[in-house]
Amino acid sequence: MKAKKIMGIGCLGILIILIGVVGFVYYNLTQNAKHYESAVVDIQLTDKNGATVTTYYEEVDIVYADNTYVVNLNYNGKVYPFVIDTGALFVISDDFVKEANLGRPSSQIKLTNALGKTSTANQYEINKIGLGTLVFNNLKATVGWTPDAKASVSSYGSIGYQLLRGSHFVQLNAARDKLILSSNKEKLTGFNTKNKLDFTYQQGKVFDVPGIGKELKNKVIALSPTIKGIEINGEKNPNSITEFDSGNTTHYVTLTSDLFKKYKNPEKLHTIKILIYGNGQKAVNEYQASEAKSIKLGEIEFKNVPILEVNSLGVVDVGAYVMRHLNTTFDWGQKHQQEGVYLAPIGRSNTIDLSPESSFGIGLRYENNKVIVGKIVVNGVVEKAGIHFGDQIIKWGQTDVSNITAKQFKDYFYYPNTAIKPLSDAILGITKRQDSLHISVVNKKGDTISRTIQRHYPFSKK
Repeated sequence: MKAKKIMGIGCLGILIILIGVVGFVYYNLTQNAKHYESAVVDIQLTDKNGATVTTYYEEVDIVYADNTYVVNLNYNGKVYPFVIDTGALFVISDDFVKEANLGRPSSQIKLTNALGKTSTANQYEINKIGLGTLVFNNLKATVGWTPDAKASVSSYGSIGYQLLRGSHFVQLNAARDKLILSSNKEKLTGFNTKNKLDFTYQQGKVFDVPGIGKELKNKVIALSPTIKGIEINGEKNPNSITEFDSGNTTHYVTLTSDLFKKYKNPEKLHTIKILIYGNGQKAVNEYQASEAKSIKLGEIEFKNVPILEVNSLGVVDVGAYVMRHLNTTFDWGQKHQQEGVYLAPIGRSNTIDLSPESSFGIGLRYENNKVIVGKIVVNGVVEKAGIHFGDQIIKWGQTDVSNITAKQFKDYFYYPNTAIKPLSDAILGITKRQDSLHISVVNKKGDTISRTIQRHYPFSKK
């Protein structure tokens, strides 16, 4: 599968808004331990002819851009792009339900979205989901991918731990071009047997996360791949819970409030304002961001780590920004026993510098044919230049974007399309491509403002 086979993947600003920040925009189950047994079923793995598969090694092409892994699933002869989100269930959109002719749901569950609103979601039992030459059966899919999210990333949902557990070993390689499924770890390359971190849960049980509030205790947060304990700034935190969540597309490791306050760097403290969605609703949230000197995961130490304070789920969340530096191999065990994750760096060194690179400091969203500033550092360089959260961008570089369609938005701003420089240029902490950017906006008063913004670091105040 070539990169062009997957339609626009999405700018990081929108993905941060819709998918990132602990991956909770995908929705988090608030059920008890019984739901563990119904969610993590014994998936049947077959070939395309329906024969049971026990020995296999499958490399599936993926596209990685703006901290997002996207893979094509096959269902009833059609191809559907899905985000790979190890911190989520198998989540589908209403569009997938319609286009795949799924019919009536088999059951319903209660979900809590990113805005804290509880709702009921439909579940479907699905068979014959193709991933490469492998076919997954006996799956449960939850309708929870909002139209906003679907429109932003051209995806029909997310495949998470629910589907991926059908394979014994699942690897996201450091080259970020393959999803590897294998029955035998000996066939995997870039595999460090010495750095395995065991998951905290067992089948039929849910880890009781301390200190996160009554409403989340004994819930299924531990369904996603989580380990107990993390070392920050050389200090061990044995009771903390750390989640490996490829659906967290932010440029931060997200910390609970107590850990953030303890390990933040005051000199690099800044506030980020973000628009988030949930069940068709939207709200503006502000988050504190800073930098930790180091975070250690087993033998691997990350230096100068961007951190974000998000207390919603009571876990430390390690997302795609960290995982992209590693061969990350999930061992789902035999019948969900002895599960864990193997981490291996790209090079020989076990020390990885995550210092944020300079950027233009703007995150965008698309709404009603308009491009809006949807993420910004409060009192940062961009605000001081006169551009504010909620302003409409009418010119990006030399291109008029005052009235564009959703498709044009994707074509202009989504990697790998290059009609305009990819929007990853404009988000905090992304790769260097150009030193300045000219944009024009219309503010809430109706005034037109044109500014040239220089690259800067996310914690810069001038």
